[in-house]
Amino acid sequence: MKDQKIAENSTFYNYTLIKKISMTRSFIIFCLYFNIFLLACDVIYFRLDGLIAYLISIPAIALLQFILISIVLQTTNDSSRRHWGIRKGLPFVGYMPTGFVALKSLYRVHAHLLLVGSAIIGILYIWIPPAYFNSFMFVHLGLLLPRLVTLWRFKKLKPSGLVKFNEKDVSYYTT
Repeated sequence: MKDQKIAENSTFYNYTLIKKISMTRSFIIFCLYFNIFLLACDVIYFRLDGLIAYLISIPAIALLQFILISIVLQTTNDSSRRHWGIRKGLPFVGYMPTGFVALKSLYRVHAHLLLVGSAIIGILYIWIPPAYFNSFMFVHLGLLLPRLVTLWRFKKLKPSGLVKFNEKDVSYYTT
């Protein structure tokens, strides 16, 4: 075996795993049933209009969340903005971190996403039918639920740590 030499300008990262939250099947099913319950409420109350509104609101709210997250990351000059991408796997669907991101940054982004997203949907209340308003709000909260629950579980940890969203778990590291 040949000796491998390390370049003079190499960078070493040393992360220590502090907490790991597994995405259990029960948590994924809970998030899925929560969204099914919200869809059922829409369909029961608004009939076919509720179903159509819910189906339309899924891509509309995903786009709204993408735009809001992009704006927050750009306006705060967050260095982690290149580590974000679209995720399709449950329970985290939408624009999510794909690499290491500071917990403080996640708190900031999701606080803005929850409040500004809800405010935009609230402003639309005047111009859109009630079925669409409910569907927009339900999908917004349904997409945010797993993220907010995960961030809440990290609340006792230092915000200076790094978070990594993997397929089966979410890990918190310190540097």
